[in-house]
Amino acid sequence: MLPLAQNQKWTTFDAVKGLLAMLPEDRIPTRTPLLHQALYRLVQNTNFKKFLNDYVFDNRSYFPFARDFDTDLTNLEMSGHLSANNPGFTDYTIQPKLHKTFEKYTKDLFSPEELETLKKMADVFFEELEKLQAQT
Repeated sequence: MLPLAQNQKWTTFDAVKGLLAMLPEDRIPTRTPLLHQALYRLVQNTNFKKFLNDYVFDNRSYFPFARDFDTDLTNLEMSGHLSANNPGFTDYTIQPKLHKTFEKYTKDLFSPEELETLKKMADVFFEELEKLQAQT
């Protein structure tokens, strides 16, 4: 993990928790290629890049893959913030626990402007997931 920028109180993991907490819906696909491609598209946006600087994408496969993002999703699932207990394990459900812990412990690490950008980032991430799902 990179050192925090001066005056930065949050980490990339905090930003991902915020992104997931601010999604317009509480379900996203579990498909690794879709999640990583959507996140990679966010990294390409200069307005969002600073929130995701810790993720290094390997582009040698048919989709960009960030090992740390994959680990973060696994950690969120293991801690009960995400679940994939629907038939077929096709979707993650963002659990109320994620919303509660973001509100109680993480949200205050971000400035009002950063929170606004995180909300935009969540909306774009969701839109990208929808576009990618439509292509498959």
